[in-house]
Amino acid sequence: MELLYLKYFKHVAETLNYTQAAENLYISQPALSMTIKKLEKELNTELFIKKGRNIVLTENGKLLLKSVNRIFNEIDRVSEIIQNNTAIREKTVHFASSHTRLMSGIFPEYAKNYPENKYNMEITVNREIIQKLLSHHISFALNSIELTHPKIECKKIIDEDIVLTYPHKFDGLLTSDDLYNNSIYKSFLFSSHNKEYNEMLKAFLETKNIKINNSNYVDDYFLRTLLRERTNFCFLPASMCKELELPYMQDKNLIISSNIYLSTLKDTPLNEADLNLYQFIEGYYKEHQAYYTV
Repeated sequence: MELLYLKYFKHVAETLNYTQAAENLYISQPALSMTIKKLEKELNTELFIKKGRNIVLTENGKLLLKSVNRIFNEIDRVSEIIQNNTAIREKTVHFASSHTRLMSGIFPEYAKNYPENKYNMEITVNREIIQKLLSHHISFALNSIELTHPKIECKKIIDEDIVLTYPHKFDGLLTSDDLYNNSIYKSFLFSSHNKEYNEMLKAFLETKNIKINNSNYVDDYFLRTLLRERTNFCFLPASMCKELELPYMQDKNLIISSNIYLSTLKDTPLNEADLNLYQFIEGYYKEHQAYYTV
């Protein structure tokens, strides 16, 4: 049974006039009459009978009208839900970042300016970010290590310097040569959240022949607390050192040149909210580029 047949039947049943119903539907009266006859044949019953010069619903016609009204009321309700869901999706950000620090200062400002948006946002490792992009669980990501996948576009937005901060006991005393001195005990602090980032830092230290005597892994919240205590060596983005007012080694050979990226699926447009935040992040970083470098 076609939904169109039910729509035509409903118009005839409500007007009890083929001519008026045909005008309302913008079809010819013969075409409308033929459709009703097809519906009656399919249901094997009469839906209308003539009464004088008029038509009236049969008992089965009245029964069908009640069902048709329920069907179209449900369709209207579902259509409204679908439209609302579409509107919500357009206003929902689907985003991930490889580190909380990358959104520090950005998100509070953005959320204040766009209170109408909804958010599905998370912090996760780059490996998971790739999978979530490919499965469309997120629409874009902010990351400090380039994602390499043929279906993902990884756009560099700014340069970033990673610098080495040191314990307060070395204030005014530490030289670059001291770092290569294996007699100096060096305890390093790492974020337990970002394994890929830590591997990059350790590889850099290895190339510089700087020995790690002790490695401490802590959550990002505790990391900030311990950094303020200044009892460990730690490689940090220059922006974090500036934020926490931490001293760092000025030797260019000990500064890691890195980048910050925005990643999306290739040839996949962003919805309104995603595109809005994407552009906001890109603009924010470019405006504050100097804050992220030495």
